[in-house]
Amino acid sequence: MPEIEITKYNHDTHFEIIQKDSNGTILSETVIYGEMTDQKCEKCGETMIHASDYDAEFCPVCNEWNGPPCSPNCHHCGNRPERPFDKWPKGY
Repeated sequence: MPEIEITKYNHDTHFEIIQKDSNGTILSETVIYGEMTDQKCEKCGETMIHASDYDAEFCPVCNEWNGPPCSPNCHHCGNRPERPFDKWPKGY
């Protein structure tokens, strides 16, 4: 599993998430819009993030949603990518 570094900025509504391999090489940099939740990932224990764009929680380490979309017709979660980082902008 990659090492993860999460930096909050812009009044805690934007996060920069940097994933690094065991040598410290950056694997990805992603900016997401949302907020930290009180939930922990069942797989790795990382704090879940609520993604405002998709009205859903995900684990930034596992890059997985915390459950399926409520409906394929839902305006928010029905349009979300298979994995959270698939469609967010890379870097700043």
